[in-house]
Amino acid sequence: MLNNFDVKENKSLFLYSLIFYKYEYNGNKEVMNLVSSFEETEEYIVERNDFKNGTCEEVEGKVVVDNHWKQFPKFGDYMYLCKEERCFLFFVQNTKASMLVDT
Repeated sequence: MLNNFDVKENKSLFLYSLIFYKYEYNGNKEVMNLVSSFEETEEYIVERNDFKNGTCEEVEGKVVVDNHWKQFPKFGDYMYLCKEERCFLFFVQNTKASMLVDT
């Protein structure tokens, strides 16, 4: 999982991108990824790249992004920024993007 934040003028952070990677059992080869992009306007795009089948699917829609805002961390206090997986799972379970995820 890769989380990307944008630093805003008011010294807050906005989570604008999540990338989820899925690898083969032995971890040597990437088999799928989900690239999720979010706007402050609540619009999103999720792209699923399946490297086994050579397919790419895309879903667009709207989702509440209230939990995408974080306070700018104090120096050395970054662990809470790494916990965005919960946000991703909620997003996938509650949007049209759920059809792109293998369960």
